[in-house]
Parts: sequence; structure tokens; C-alpha cells
Amino acid sequence: MRDRAATLERVLEITRELARPLDLNTLLAKVVDAALLILDAERGTVFLYDAQADVLTSRVATGSGELRIPAKPRTVHVDEPEAAVLET
Repeated sequence: MRDRAATLERVLEITRELARPLDLNTLLAKVVDAALLILDAERGTVFLYDAQADVLTSRVATGSGELRIPAKPRTVHVDEPEAAVLET
């Protein structure tokens, strides 16, 4: 119960911080930090869509540099009859 209370206290602190005016990068970094804490995760990433380049670009990525992922869907067919079709 003590861990839960500490987590909720931290969430309250983060909520107070987010109520202040912040630039987008700072806000997103704080949101990722809060999510990592609450979910007990090691890494987190926020992607923004770049319509001009048609890619998802990481704006905040813990544990890695910038990531760029093509936004155009692709279909991969596997030759095995039991395998499902993967759409990304």
C-alpha cells in the first residue's frame, strides 16, 4: 500500500508540474516520465506524425536517439499456410 501511496503522490506532483506553462518538448518528456513511473516501464516514446515526410518521428524517446518510422502501411505475407498476414 505504501508503494501505491508513493506512486499516487508522484502522480499528483507531476499533475501540478503539468499545470504550469511548458513548451511541447518539456511537456511530452514529463508525460513520458510519469508513464514510466506509473507503468514501471524501462522505456517510453512519443511519436509525432510528419505529414510532409509521411513518417512518424520520435519527439521523446528514452534510451534511444531519434526514431523514424514510415507511416505508409505495408502488408507482409508469410508463405506458411498456418501463418497469419501481418499488416503494419
